[in-house]
Amino acid sequence: CPTNSSSERGRNEATGSAAATSSDAGSDDPGSTGSASRSWSVGAGVVIDDRAFDPEQGLDLLQRLAVTVLCQPPTEYRAIGKAGANLPGALPRLRHAVSTGEALEAGLVEDYRDGAGITLRDGLTQAECGPLAGTLPRMPVRPGVLGVAAPGHDVSVIDASGYVVEAGEEGELALLGRPPTLFTEYLGAPEATAAAIRDRWYLTGDRCVREEDGSIRYLGRTDDVIVSAGRRIGPVEVEAAVGSHPLVEEVAAVASPDADRGAVVKAFVTLAPGAAPG
Repeated sequence: CPTNSSSERGRNEATGSAAATSSDAGSDDPGSTGSASRSWSVGAGVVIDDRAFDPEQGLDLLQRLAVTVLCQPPTEYRAIGKAGANLPGALPRLRHAVSTGEALEAGLVEDYRDGAGITLRDGLTQAECGPLAGTLPRMPVRPGVLGVAAPGHDVSVIDASGYVVEAGEEGELALLGRPPTLFTEYLGAPEATAAAIRDRWYLTGDRCVREEDGSIRYLGRTDDVIVSAGRRIGPVEVEAAVGSHPLVEEVAAVASPDADRGAVVKAFVTLAPGAAPG
């Protein structure tokens, strides 16, 4: 299934065991189509909402269709939380809440767990191959940890030479072989295809570390690493640290040129309602 979205960390998509929903994933999105077919294969009903996301409209749809498994990006979970919705009351049949499409920060997991009794489980999906890893229902939720490889997928963390690294070492997440979920090529872009598929490995472009227990910790994209004075810095880690402050609503970390160190980290912050700068 050809696609040109290799720079994205996953796509918004719908998947579930009874019914599921996600916004901004139209029927022409190969990622959403792939998840739909996997859900249909086990007899699940699937809902794909391709409208621009609106918390009230989304909740209304979830209620009307009695969704039991919800999959959407953290941005949309955050918007629903800010709308003040009582999710357990509004969605009494909801069994699982899955996050994909962007990094899932610890604060959002805690907000849903403590405020609504809902466990947000992280996962990694890409339009090129669908779900690659995730936190299964029986697994403990740990901030920054994606979980384990999806069934039928031989996923490893490898170095620049294509060798699997030891537990605790940083590398790129890669998929071995050609499972049926993997795309064929980037249409009209042979150079991009050759860069993504090398020596039987599909390179996801995601920097990860495999934990001692085999689970996968997400660090960020390979193309957004900030190198400062020879040190490699992942924006995700900086954003998690700054975002943990109670006065911070949103944060984005980027590289800023520096004459001495090559680059330094610069964070752009949106303060929480009621917070004053200074």
